[in-house]
Amino acid sequence: MKALFDRITPLQLRDPIPSKSQLDMAIAAAQAAPDHGRLRPWRFIVIEGDARQKFGDLMAQALQVRDPAATAEQLEKEAAKPLRAPLIVVIACAEQVSPKAPLEEQIMAVSAAAQNFQLALHDMGFGCQWKSGVAARDAVVKQGLGLAPADSIVAIMYIGTIEKAGPERSPVLDASKVVYWG
Repeated sequence: MKALFDRITPLQLRDPIPSKSQLDMAIAAAQAAPDHGRLRPWRFIVIEGDARQKFGDLMAQALQVRDPAATAEQLEKEAAKPLRAPLIVVIACAEQVSPKAPLEEQIMAVSAAAQNFQLALHDMGFGCQWKSGVAARDAVVKQGLGLAPADSIVAIMYIGTIEKAGPERSPVLDASKVVYWG
């Protein structure tokens, strides 16, 4: 409960990043998510070090394809996004053919895995920004990451030690969002 209520979205991240064993533990926690049909549709793409600049170049290339009129400043800003954190993990859904679990259920399973991943990192003392945006839906980005066109990027997780925390959230029950039916 503590991790659920204490988690914040950090504004700035820095080194150190989780160790390999800590990252593996967070991925294992992610893979414990509910998964109808046990399809395990999730994919984890770890991007660190110089690969972050390569990912930034890919994001800028994708922007240029989407918007040929993008300015040099816009392309530079897009290329710099992956440098805002020392570690990135892209979490994607690779759709599995299943009569029991349609694509939307598989995306829900990967979303649950992404939340488990984020909460596990928080519990270990690391910050994690969950991003998506247009790059997560971009064919050039998906292809550059080795994903199929039909795959869905659910989260681009920016990870590190919190340099600047975001606002705290109050664990308040919004009763207007609850209906007792029946």
